[in-house]
Amino acid sequence: MEEKPKRKSLWFYAAASVDAIIILLPSLAFFYTTTEISGRGNHLSVILPDGSKVELNAESEISYKPLWWYISRNVKLDGEAYFEVEKGSTFNVQSNQYTVSVLGTSFNVFSRSGKFDVTCLTGKVNVSDKSESVILTPNMQASSNEGKLKALDIE
Repeated sequence: MEEKPKRKSLWFYAAASVDAIIILLPSLAFFYTTTEISGRGNHLSVILPDGSKVELNAESEISYKPLWWYISRNVKLDGEAYFEVEKGSTFNVQSNQYTVSVLGTSFNVFSRSGKFDVTCLTGKVNVSDKSESVILTPNMQASSNEGKLKALDIE
């Protein structure tokens, strides 16, 4: 007598589907990115998921991962933007080879065609690249000149 192949129950397929969703959702959250672009001659206000505010200057762009935001507050910037960061976990702005890290402060980042400046208005800002780092307090500015970071007081 020939044995019939066993049919898998509906519960087997349902459980496999749940496992796939559990694996896929975090992956989708990590890869989903929002990009905000301010065109030529325009300014754009952006509210990030934690309530932090970004004012994008003309011809500037930021991108971030909204579904991953409460795990990692990271923004990529191309151009110029003013940030008012809500207190919370570390907030990073990646621009060219530099990273600006803060906990809750206001600061401006200018990153265009080889020129890079960060101006701290309130709180503390750490500006770093792979080889060096400077900490800014209010009324200080970090500038990159020929690849070297330099911090100075501003009036």
